[in-house]
Amino acid sequence: MKARIMLTAGMVMAMAAGAFAEDAHPVKLFNRFRVGYDDNVYQVEEKNGREKTDSLRLMEEVEVAVLFDLEQTYLGLRYRPTLVWYSDRDDDDTDVLHDLEAKLEQQFSPNLRLTLADSFHSSQLPELQDGDYIVRENDDNIYNNFRAVLTYTFRPETYVDLAGRYYFLKYDDNDDLERSDNYWSAVGGLTLHQVLAAQTTAMMDFRYQTLKYDKAPKSYDRDVDTIFGGLGIEQGLGKQMSATVRAGVQHRMYDAENKDDKTRPYVDGSLTVTPTESGLTRMIVSAGWALTASDVSGYLEQERIRAALTFAHKFTQRMELTLTGSYTLSQYDADDAMVEGLGDNDENAWAGTARLSYLIGTRNWVELGYQYTKLDSDIKSRQSYDRNRVDLGWKIQLF
Repeated sequence: MKARIMLTAGMVMAMAAGAFAEDAHPVKLFNRFRVGYDDNVYQVEEKNGREKTDSLRLMEEVEVAVLFDLEQTYLGLRYRPTLVWYSDRDDDDTDVLHDLEAKLEQQFSPNLRLTLADSFHSSQLPELQDGDYIVRENDDNIYNNFRAVLTYTFRPETYVDLAGRYYFLKYDDNDDLERSDNYWSAVGGLTLHQVLAAQTTAMMDFRYQTLKYDKAPKSYDRDVDTIFGGLGIEQGLGKQMSATVRAGVQHRMYDAENKDDKTRPYVDGSLTVTPTESGLTRMIVSAGWALTASDVSGYLEQERIRAALTFAHKFTQRMELTLTGSYTLSQYDADDAMVEGLGDNDENAWAGTARLSYLIGTRNWVELGYQYTKLDSDIKSRQSYDRNRVDLGWKIQLF
């Protein structure tokens, strides 16, 4: 795993160095140093005589950003290695984290466009994530998500997206449980878009997904193939507001011999609001409900209800506030338990962040941040907890 991470990091650094040396494309290098406080470094619940452990945190992060923006081609790369040191985490006082984002857009003709994107993350302890995945096992892990979209426009009001996605989560192979939780998934399908009116676009979705846990024993078989079909609509609600709603049906086909196929509905939607024409304030609200793969070992799948909010506001050109929040309800059915003794259980997860950034001069920022996470689980083997983090940092653009 470490060799792959270092190879990826080296490739990005080499591209950045080459672009900067030729002075042909803009390259930016940032350094961010933060001092923080964590009130629950082991993510435990304070009860039955057990106490939470708090700690000072020091975080050093380097960020390399490379941008190639040509007439028909866009390439963006962003790599962030981070070193985190804890003053009071006895078993392991240092984390090394890696984040890589890459995006390529190629306009072949007025009617044909290709978009490729990849996200890579390497972390060391379980966290409640806000994105596409949740890490729940206590070990080093890597996650990678690759997406490809080919867009073809038949007419100005009719176009289709042919999309594919491949992603995986891999833990260090230290014991059988973690090998059982390694998975990969491939998804392919299309979305047909039809503009019905100036602010109304209808969509029709179809996709096929394969999910595999290659290292899991036969008795722990959670592999599943799923067919999705649905409809959606994008609706403008004036100049400052738009909404998207999708709904459909999924048919799940399990590899396990004792599991019957299931057909279930799904729905998700989002609302985007920009209250002023200046665009200095932006808010996105989203929610969804679906049957999906389980985040917790021991269950085949879960019913998930999720709601999220993102709010950003620029007080001035120098000061910006960003707020995020999410709530997830995961419901687990005893019929989907893969091990003995697991019944019907729920997990409630909350996550929130606040970050205030102020630009000093042209290349220096002062940042104040706060993070809150809470997991409330009915599963006896799971650890409920809440966690608060606060940090104060300085960010500088070196070039």
